[in-house]
Amino acid sequence: MSDVHEFSGSNDKSKEHNKKIDKTFSQWYEIYSMPLTIDKIGIDRIWKDKERKVFYSVEYKADERAADTGNAFIETISVDTSDKPGWAYTCAAQLICYYVPRWHRAWMVSTMSIKNNIKEWEQKYRTVSAQNNGYKTYGIAVPWDVFVNHSYENHEVIDDQD
Repeated sequence: MSDVHEFSGSNDKSKEHNKKIDKTFSQWYEIYSMPLTIDKIGIDRIWKDKERKVFYSVEYKADERAADTGNAFIETISVDTSDKPGWAYTCAAQLICYYVPRWHRAWMVSTMSIKNNIKEWEQKYRTVSAQNNGYKTYGIAVPWDVFVNHSYENHEVIDDQD
């Protein structure tokens, strides 16, 4: 098993994943995309619960390798060449929608749950890298069963292309 962990690198692939997540969760939420200035602080969408009229800020993550590695990649360093912190530390959204395309499922996790456990996970689990163009991203390979225990729901993601 490789220590390289890859997220969807291309913008097109990311947009494709986001459309699938939007379509799936639009059953329960009105979904609003965020402008780039908001997206950069770790909020991809605002979801408005259709029944309760409650708003949630949400960050989308699509993990192409979780099905192979059996781990969630919790990013701690976004860009190694500039020591830019990863989304586990910087995400401003209330929720992470963690999508594993091969499993056609997305798990909802409170961002605070991740932030509250990151120090323990850094000590317990190994750090892995994801190679990008000219830099590396680092994260903790959190075993899938541990990660899922921090989620509060999951849904099958609608994929019309299968």
